[in-house]
Amino acid sequence: METKDRIIIPIDTGGIFKAINTVNNLKPYVGMFKFGLEITTSIVNQIAITGDISLAGKVKELFSSVEGQLFWDGKWADIPNTVGNAALALQPINPKFINIHASCGIPAIKAVVENKGSSQVLGVTVLTSIDSPKCISIFGDKPGTKVIQFANFLIDAGADGIICSPQELNLLKDFPLIKVTPGVRPLWADANDQKRIMTPREAVDAGADYLVVGRPVTSPPNGMTPQEAVQKIIEELEA
Repeated sequence: METKDRIIIPIDTGGIFKAINTVNNLKPYVGMFKFGLEITTSIVNQIAITGDISLAGKVKELFSSVEGQLFWDGKWADIPNTVGNAALALQPINPKFINIHASCGIPAIKAVVENKGSSQVLGVTVLTSIDSPKCISIFGDKPGTKVIQFANFLIDAGADGIICSPQELNLLKDFPLIKVTPGVRPLWADANDQKRIMTPREAVDAGADYLVVGRPVTSPPNGMTPQEAVQKIIEELEA
């Protein structure tokens, strides 16, 4: 794939108009857009609170603009029946990627796989905002051990890919999964709340297929525009 196709931009914004603007500005420069909890919740709230039916047309415009480039980041964490029905409900939108927390277990992952349609199913492992002590307190072991365990869950359930920090990529080289990594921070960007990070080039060299790059692009430092930030990342990857 082209270098730009590796880059996934999260649309973490509080309004439909800003989301459309971000997609339109960055669409020529990246491969995919991730719609997570913030944008999907804010869209529902915006329509429900204002009662403005014309916003429904804007929502359709947004989804049309990301056709073939949508990553539905629902981060489902629920019982098999619920997550399976959620995957079924998404089939008309036809996202390229959908995801579920691998910690839900193999039956729940299988339920999503069975109802994925033409989408590819990714498993969320240990969030990149969680460091090793927090991981031990939540999951009972270090990130590397848990990511390997979750990777085996995903393979057994027939999932297509895995989401992990770049620091666990070297443990997954022999796993036949698409590897998507958040926690990507260029040297010129702040780490923010990310704990287990690498630069874009380091992550690809470690085995990442796709990079989720959020605030360094959507809120870039030093007066850069989002387009300039993406181009800088692409130049780093191609150097």
